[in-house]
Amino acid sequence: MKKITFLLILAFICVHSGYAQVTSRQRAINYIESKGEVCFVFTASNEQQIEELSNIISIGHKVNRETLEVEAYANAETFQEFLTYGLPYTVNSSDNEFNPAAAPDYNPTAWDTTWDQYPTYSQYVAKMNYFATTYPSLCTLQSIGNTPNGRQLLVLKISDNASQDEAEPEFLYTSSIHGDELTGYPLMIRLIDYLLSNYGSDTEATNLVNSTEIYICPLANPDGTYRASGNNTISNPIRANANGQDNNRNYPDNIGGIHPSGATYQPEVKAFMAFEASRDFVLAANFHGGTEVVNYPYDNTTSIKHADHDFYERISVEYATNAQNDSPGDPTYMTVEYDSPENPASPGVTQGAIWYTVFGGRQDYMNYYRHSKEVTIELSDTKFIPANQLPNHWNYNKQAFLDFAKQANYGFQGIVTDESGQPIVAQIAIAGHDKLNSYVFSNADYGDYYRLIDGGTYNVTFSAPGYISQTVSVTVTNNAKTIRNIVLVSNTPKPTVSDTSICMDESAMLSASGVGTINWYSNQSNNTPIFSGNNFNTPVLTSNTSYYVEQVISKANVGSTANNNNGGFLGGANRYLIFDCSESVMLKQVTVNASQAGDFEIQLQDNAGNMLDSRIISLSASGIQTIDLNFIIPVGNNLRLAEKEVSSGLTLYRNNANTSYPYSNGSINIKDSSAGTQYYYFFYDWNIAVLKSARKEVTVTVNPKADANFSFEVNPANNGEVTFTNTSTDATSYSWDFGDLVGSSTDADPVYTYTASGTYDVELTSTNPNCGDDVISIPVTVNVETLGVNQQLLNDVEINPNPFNDTIVIKLGDAFENQIVNLKLFDVSGRTILTSTRSIPVNGRIYIKNLNDLSNGTYFITISDIDNSKTVTKQLIKM
Repeated sequence: MKKITFLLILAFICVHSGYAQVTSRQRAINYIESKGEVCFVFTASNEQQIEELSNIISIGHKVNRETLEVEAYANAETFQEFLTYGLPYTVNSSDNEFNPAAAPDYNPTAWDTTWDQYPTYSQYVAKMNYFATTYPSLCTLQSIGNTPNGRQLLVLKISDNASQDEAEPEFLYTSSIHGDELTGYPLMIRLIDYLLSNYGSDTEATNLVNSTEIYICPLANPDGTYRASGNNTISNPIRANANGQDNNRNYPDNIGGIHPSGATYQPEVKAFMAFEASRDFVLAANFHGGTEVVNYPYDNTTSIKHADHDFYERISVEYATNAQNDSPGDPTYMTVEYDSPENPASPGVTQGAIWYTVFGGRQDYMNYYRHSKEVTIELSDTKFIPANQLPNHWNYNKQAFLDFAKQANYGFQGIVTDESGQPIVAQIAIAGHDKLNSYVFSNADYGDYYRLIDGGTYNVTFSAPGYISQTVSVTVTNNAKTIRNIVLVSNTPKPTVSDTSICMDESAMLSASGVGTINWYSNQSNNTPIFSGNNFNTPVLTSNTSYYVEQVISKANVGSTANNNNGGFLGGANRYLIFDCSESVMLKQVTVNASQAGDFEIQLQDNAGNMLDSRIISLSASGIQTIDLNFIIPVGNNLRLAEKEVSSGLTLYRNNANTSYPYSNGSINIKDSSAGTQYYYFFYDWNIAVLKSARKEVTVTVNPKADANFSFEVNPANNGEVTFTNTSTDATSYSWDFGDLVGSSTDADPVYTYTASGTYDVELTSTNPNCGDDVISIPVTVNVETLGVNQQLLNDVEINPNPFNDTIVIKLGDAFENQIVNLKLFDVSGRTILTSTRSIPVNGRIYIKNLNDLSNGTYFITISDIDNSKTVTKQLIKM
């Protein structure tokens, strides 16, 4: 609203009002003009009126349920609406003015060593960057978006492996979504410093960082804190952002609607919604100021308690008790009681809506839409405490900060995988316990899940599309971790495939069969297949290699595709398609056609319209576009995909003619709409996720090829004897050809005696039973002197019979004068058969008998005169 219009309205009201309100009204005008908002206290007529007004103005922390006095905040537009109620109110300067720059102790120069000052904006940014560069292995800095004035929304991640995501619970602290509630702002910076500087030396800090991925945003509304663009110091901070909107009334609300305050989503809210959607926060807290209490869900209703109400009460009491025990100088710290008698007396703890109702708060958004757990913690009675009180409040809350973060590691947790160890996105739900989206999911990256819950025994069901659900009993002990890993069995059978063997430096042709697409992976955990198809030709392999093969069953898209004909654009709410689901599937995406940019809520509902899951969709432009849902649809009849609510002016395309129900793909059967089969509402071309089998390992055994090789040594006595040493690898049998047309062997390391000098090409064939032969040929030169010194020796020696059978007779010639000789009989491989030393001929003859058992073949006999060193070698044939 333009300022002149607002002032005219106020002037009109002033004419018809008493003088008592003039001062407060003028103060309100002044504050709205200078700050964009005003804080005031009004007196309601009844509690119902307070709840009604909470949809218009931002209710503050001071709500007196007996006197009905309420603290509130308004901008020009919402203050005008408040005035129409005609309620008495006051505007106090103490609620609207604080300038730390005017305080005598405000000197932010050394704020990060004494921790008793508020930083300038540039100091804050520099400090966050300092953390990231000084501790690169422990933290990373991310800017998740910008404010209307261009300031950064900074989030620091702290973890022992900060640069990567791990199978660890994700935890979030944020502060000062209200720009003037600043106690938590410097305390969060100090907590970052404490964790990083004490890592490795303090066991508690080290264990927390090692076990948890901690995200901290110290300042969620820098424009409200530092005000105008370019301003660097804190001067009269305000609750709202630069657009005059209360960011903690700007989130989607399952009761208040997608825009409970009537304002579009602010840049800060959009940034946090996108950031939170990119993470899986298990537990979170956002810090406020103005009172001292831990506030837990729900803020928007007293008619239903959170499914984990007892868990929230317990961890909130733990926080408050820590703060009470650590504030001996302030015995009243965090001791207020707002929700008695509805809840047991627990000073410093309140169930949100019993205190006062809030619509559009981040706490309820995180619990309902993000399946997370979040509380709101009010750190100080004064929203913006004097800087010299910050060290005290650090001491009051330090242990509470640490112990609250530890809770993210408790309850029951584990990893959900298929039979081959692949992570699965599964829903983890507790029948008879969960409600309003309190169930959780396992993470797609690692399959890890975390369910925070109060101690007890629960029947927990793990379910995922394409898998057989499991229900198991889990017992939880408070402040302890229960591990329960789950392996779900796929309904989709593994493909048929067999292991195979190849020889080294070859490729293998692997074949798999199934009814769907066959995907091949080089690693069990890979996300991208290396090949799709039944027959996979591997690369050349040099070692045993495993591949992993899965069967993928694709589901055809289902639903009308007529997203720009046979109909028109329609607004309104609670219109839906009706469908049956014969097997659980995941609805990944649908297509919509929007008349303009805007927001809407889409719900998966059961046959009675009860919400099963919900998404807030923000469209940045008009036209035909695909939206992500990732709804796990259970088996059931007459389920609904519903447009719950649309933002003002937004309409979506629907068909009102030429519909062709049913639309079916075998799993989903869309059969009707909320207005009958003439109409088809909004959600076109449903994209259903594929169903996958577990991955089956197939092993390629790579057998080595034989590598033939040998060395040799020639006997220096020049008697023709050669010793061969086999140096082959990966062979089990051998065959020798000694190159003299006579000698061969199958021994590994034969000794062979040649009968004549010469160079022989010795060939070794080394054999591997799986991969065949390898052959090598090496020339071997021998010098047999005894065969060439005196040819007469050969002529004088006679051996009969030759061929022989059982007995041979050796007749010595005149060359053997002494007639006393040494005999040696050996085969073609050089193996000695018999030896005889100092044999004395009888009538010039020597008899060798009993040779019948020798194998048929070629043999050699060497005859040596022991006195004259004369030697002759003769070849014999055994038959």
